[in-house]
Amino acid sequence: MRDLRKSFSIDYFSEADDRRYMGTFTVKKLTIGDLSRLGQRKAQLCGGLSYDPESGKGVDAATAMLNEMIAHCEISLITRPEWFNSDEITDVGLLNAVYEEVAAFESNFLRAKSPIEGERGVGGREVASSAEPSGERGSTNTIEDVVDKKIPKISPLA
Repeated sequence: MRDLRKSFSIDYFSEADDRRYMGTFTVKKLTIGDLSRLGQRKAQLCGGLSYDPESGKGVDAATAMLNEMIAHCEISLITRPEWFNSDEITDVGLLNAVYEEVAAFESNFLRAKSPIEGERGVGGREVASSAEPSGERGSTNTIEDVVDKKIPKISPLA
């Protein structure tokens, strides 16, 4: 069984701040409840808006990704240095460096394609270890793909 937590260290020099950031973080594997809170927090950071390519309105992709990184770190980091606060850091590269570690840990739990086609988990059913949608066995989707998946518009029946 894989460890559901991991500690990692960051040693990052910010040219923007002319400062070195060093510290240890501990990340956890997200639970279903955590995934729900992650989606809620990202929506909150985006003001409930999503980008609409037809109208050109909403939160742009760069801001949505920035909000994804902030939300994911807020939810998945159990411990972090005092200086790691999204309301105070100004270097996006620093946030990205931490987020890459968090996302890399999370990707350890995505199911890899089975070497034997048709291999199943206990009782003949697939055993999911991620938020991967069923039917997409062997997908390399990341949490961003799940959270940012576009929901089709529903039109009322006439």
